[in-house]
Amino acid sequence: MTEHKEAILVEDCASACAVSNVLTGIALMGTSLKESHKKHLTQYKKLYIGLDRDATTKSFTIANELKSYGIKNVHVKTLEDDLKYYGTPEIEEMFND
Repeated sequence: MTEHKEAILVEDCASACAVSNVLTGIALMGTSLKESHKKHLTQYKKLYIGLDRDATTKSFTIANELKSYGIKNVHVKTLEDDLKYYGTPEIEEMFND
């Protein structure tokens, strides 16, 4: 298993698996960030929030919560479609910034 320095918070396991060749996918199993997630997330150099399009507002709320916790390099990735519908080349292109 590859250890990535960047991670993305997603809603489900399928989306977390879809990104696994590019960055670490962390499935929230919904749209709620738990206190137990925060400590784990401090290990990543860059953290993305990539919830489904209908949860964009929640993505910004989570990003602000993580920044308040002390995780500074947090970015919301607004998505046209769920990450589980993309292949590795498309995901690499999305996160090649």
